[in-house]
Amino acid sequence: MDTKDKNLHRSVAALSIRVLNVENIVSNIKNKPDRKIISIYAGIDGPIHGNKKFNFGDGGGYYVMNFPGQILGISLVSLRTSTDIIAIKMIVNDKSTSYKMSLDNGVTHGFNNFYTPFEVKAGDLISFINDNATIYQNIGRTIVKKTTIRISGNEIMSIDDSDIYHCYVDLWKSTSERLNMAYQGIGETNMLKHRVGADDKASDTGDEAIATAYGARFCIPLDFELLETHMPFYQAGLGDRLEYELTFNNYSNVIKSTDTSASYTIKNICLEFDMVTDAELARQIRQQVNGKMVILYDRILRHRKITKNKSDTLWNINLNVPARSMKGILMLFEDPERTSTETYYNPNITKVEMTIEGVPNQLYSQGMKAYQQWDEINKFFALNSKRNKTTEEVLKDLNLSYTTLEKYLTTNYALWLDLRSTDDNSLHGSGRRIENASEGITIQITKTAGANKLINVYLFVIQDAQINFEDGRFKEVNY
Repeated sequence: MDTKDKNLHRSVAALSIRVLNVENIVSNIKNKPDRKIISIYAGIDGPIHGNKKFNFGDGGGYYVMNFPGQILGISLVSLRTSTDIIAIKMIVNDKSTSYKMSLDNGVTHGFNNFYTPFEVKAGDLISFINDNATIYQNIGRTIVKKTTIRISGNEIMSIDDSDIYHCYVDLWKSTSERLNMAYQGIGETNMLKHRVGADDKASDTGDEAIATAYGARFCIPLDFELLETHMPFYQAGLGDRLEYELTFNNYSNVIKSTDTSASYTIKNICLEFDMVTDAELARQIRQQVNGKMVILYDRILRHRKITKNKSDTLWNINLNVPARSMKGILMLFEDPERTSTETYYNPNITKVEMTIEGVPNQLYSQGMKAYQQWDEINKFFALNSKRNKTTEEVLKDLNLSYTTLEKYLTTNYALWLDLRSTDDNSLHGSGRRIENASEGITIQITKTAGANKLINVYLFVIQDAQINFEDGRFKEVNY
């Protein structure tokens, strides 16, 4: 310390991610091929000693470093200042962050727990800038905000807030199936951290094995009846082309990070599918398509997203959606403060009354009570397999769904209003016919008052629909 300086000086021992000086960074990564640039600004007003590479002079200044390869971290070693605040600003690839550290008079501080969230990580599918960032659960669903399916420009189905719907549906798969869906991004948080290389991952043999096999590659399911049921999909036999349009989600709904201005990149996108090579089967499919062919499917429509207050005790919701056969209405409740894409809010609904086209009490004569909601949602969502109805029936009888009654009432809640005449999921056309769109459907919900906070309510309508083909070409879609 300069004894001639009458001001009380304080020092910062270190500000670091992994290393304690610039020389270590350069020596560790000097052989890496690509280059990144950091601009560091330190607002200090006293002399500096120790590491002369940070010689800003009185009043602060800039120091620019060109680091090849990945940025491992930066350190400010043994700073001396008479100010009460030290401000650090870092800029990496046009993205910035800053820290302000308040210093108490006469106290020496060692800030070895401060770190910058800037670090470049790359994988086969996703790369992002953050050292402890990880992805949200079920990224194969979470990453897609909107799914649109067309046949040669003719819209078959368009699902807004696809991530909200499909993440919920996947909660009703069997526990064993979910354990084996790591490729889609379903699994424990620590396993996902291993796959994207987060620094705060915990050592685990199983998680490390999955990360070694899959890395940062994930799959986005293209589940639609034309691809999954009826027959093998034979594009060459159709005169019209099946088209998928995926709208990707914003960063905050995909990557769990403290850096609100960051972004992610999707790379190496490709189609993966099983192929059957059989000339006779191809001939039979072509022959069927060249006649009249009908593909039955469930049409999913996100009708509305509305905001409600948890403190309300009565909600009135109206829907005006004409339908030849409406299977039901799914209501999902999202707390904006939730920290998991697989957590859905339970607003503690005590009674639901429905009026359809002016006729009251259309679901339950005395309204649907809280104890009846679990049985209702099980009818349609529990282990609903489009591929194998026999398997679905067995799994339902054995109650093997991942979502149990306890999970349903705490973290996996949704309100399902089943309008079918039978709960057989293999049947089409058993839903409620809605013609008078002017009156439509009115839902009155009585609930227990909660905190004075807002929640998002998503209304999804599920309808029976069919695609008609004739002479090998798309003709029309009915619903």
